[in-house]
Amino acid sequence: MHGCRVVLLTRRSAQRDSLGPMVGLRLQPRRERRGAGLFAVRPDILKHKGAAPRQTASELRRGPWGLA
Repeated sequence: MHGCRVVLLTRRSAQRDSLGPMVGLRLQPRRERRGAGLFAVRPDILKHKGAAPRQTASELRRGPWGLA
């Protein structure tokens, strides 16, 4: 009715249940080191209500300065 969203960040593993049946989208980020301080980050979709599962694209991200 109001068009709002709530984002919850948790430390649950992919094998554990989500926070409840109202969770519409559940992601788990996968990180792969690509170089010194450079990572490819790809979100794995664990749950997505109302949409067919699909492949997500990875993005290159730089870690904080000093990360080897």
